[in-house]
Amino acid sequence: MHAEFFPVLVTVRPDDAEYAPTDADPAAARILRAGELRAGDLVLAAISRGRDTLARTAYETEAYRADPAPYDRSCPCDVCYLAAHEPGPWVVLSAGYPWPAHDPWRVDDLALAIPHRRPFCTSQKDTAK
Repeated sequence: MHAEFFPVLVTVRPDDAEYAPTDADPAAARILRAGELRAGDLVLAAISRGRDTLARTAYETEAYRADPAPYDRSCPCDVCYLAAHEPGPWVVLSAGYPWPAHDPWRVDDLALAIPHRRPFCTSQKDTAK
């Protein structure tokens, strides 16, 4: 069984008017790499990596369901255009919701998300399926 530990400070989700309410159970949230997110996972926050500080949660103003798709460097939308000039493999987690553009993430970037109907493996035998 493989476990990975991330030195991240997970903060409480803001509840002011800027953030849309969510009825999701925060106890179900997991830290996942963007490349591991699957369709239907509820993305709550990005994990910002500080240079000299502990990484922290940066909550989305509106949680959204991931709908991963391959990243297209030739996409003309403003967000994809900016990402095209950055190195590394990317994945698009959303295409138009909750923003009117794509949402590209580096595949190794960390996200706080609630997996959608995904069992967690508990033994080596479970991972072989």
